[in-house]
Amino acid sequence: MNRTVPKKRLLIGAKMRYYCRLALTGFRVIRNEGWRSFVKKVRIWRRYRRQTLPYNRAGMYSRDVREDSSRQIISKESLNVFSLQWCYVCGALCEYPPPSDVTNLRETILCPNCGAIERYIDVARVLLEITGSDAPCLSEARRDLHNLKIYLFESYGPVYNVLSRFPHFVCSEFWDDVPVGTKRGNVRCEDVQNLTFPDESFDIVITQDVFEHIADPKKGFKEIHRVLKPGGHYILTVPFDGSLKNSRIRATVKDNKVHHILPPSYHEDKLRRDGVLVFTDFGLDLIPTLEEIGFEVKTFENKRPDYAGGYNIVFACGKH
Repeated sequence: MNRTVPKKRLLIGAKMRYYCRLALTGFRVIRNEGWRSFVKKVRIWRRYRRQTLPYNRAGMYSRDVREDSSRQIISKESLNVFSLQWCYVCGALCEYPPPSDVTNLRETILCPNCGAIERYIDVARVLLEITGSDAPCLSEARRDLHNLKIYLFESYGPVYNVLSRFPHFVCSEFWDDVPVGTKRGNVRCEDVQNLTFPDESFDIVITQDVFEHIADPKKGFKEIHRVLKPGGHYILTVPFDGSLKNSRIRATVKDNKVHHILPPSYHEDKLRRDGVLVFTDFGLDLIPTLEEIGFEVKTFENKRPDYAGGYNIVFACGKH
């Protein structure tokens, strides 16, 4: 099948969204910072706009997408001039809020279209990267991901909304009062430390800020390695502290009782009104732990030091 026409349609929509967002952002700069600042930023943007880079998902499609050898993108630097971000979940352009308005960037809603937070956008970018998809965003990647069996440890959110359209998609949550392997409504209940799936069941497994809440994370990582097919990938995010040589254990479970080593810390959770307990603050030893289990680990970092919580890292773990 000739794929030129769909790509051209994607290109037209992407360029329209880009320039509309750029125009609105320009008006904001003029209003808040004045004409002189606007002209300066336009000059910088035009310099970056003329650059062509290898296709590495730093931005979006440019003029010629007819052949792989001529594919170009708008560079990430040109988006940064106007504090814009490409949403790899839905394909919209996102505008970063002022740093003074942000308390934790990786948990801040950035996309005005799908509601994706920074962390979701990074996960979608990595998923497209490791699967070799040439789609500009996850919502346009159905052709590339159609035959993959994807398991997401989440039953809500923008990434779930897109992946749930795929035919081989599986998701789960964990409830204390539901037997593992059964369902509450349409959602399966699974304990990541004791998964009920057969060996080598999935091509892609995704956990987003799950493992800091697991009492025995190494056991959970081994379970994911077990259910992952050879050649498959595990995409992982956790709150990560690169200043910690060894992960900090905050609590343990013994005889079915939680024993606190440090003062209890809870994260907000849509399914639990009181939040969910943090067991581990992950540090640099996370990568050797994953490699010891058998994963080949690659990291994708997103650094914005001018923001609180402006650092996010996504771990892409391959299974041989």
